Amino acid sequence: MVGQLTQLDLGELQQSIDTIVEGVVGFAGRGTVITWEDCEAMEEGARRKALAKHGSTVTWPRAHVYTETRTSAGGEGNNHAYQTAAASWMSVMDNALAAPAGQTAGMLARNMVAATAWRLGCRGVSPLEWHPAHLEEQLNEDL
Repeated sequence: MVGQLTQLDLGELQQSIDTIVEGVVGFAGRGTVITWEDCEAMEEGARRKALAKHGSTVTWPRAHVYTETRTSAGGEGNNHAYQTAAASWMSVMDNALAAPAGQTAGMLARNMVAATAWRLGCRGVSPLEWHPAHLEEQLNEDL
């Protein structure tokens, strides 16, 4: 929708899209796991097409669209929807893990983290301090 607003210059369009993504994905991401594929479909279907329509000369490779403008790479500095979805989900988990004893969300989160860490081999250390270096190649952040 915002891509149809021809009155916006490219910078205003980018800021508008980032604001919408952060609002919608940030809110939805608090109650729903949003995968990389979901986010990439949103980005391809909306952001990159809107940027191309408004005169962005490079919408591919993706790195240019999302690389910060402050770097020597000279990217466009957009935030990918996955960045927002991951931050939103991590905020929910952080809040749940920090919940006072006896609060349902906290008990569930701590129990699930402990059970998963145990299943993956955590022994003798708090699951919140455990670093499974031996599993870095096998772990998938989307699961």
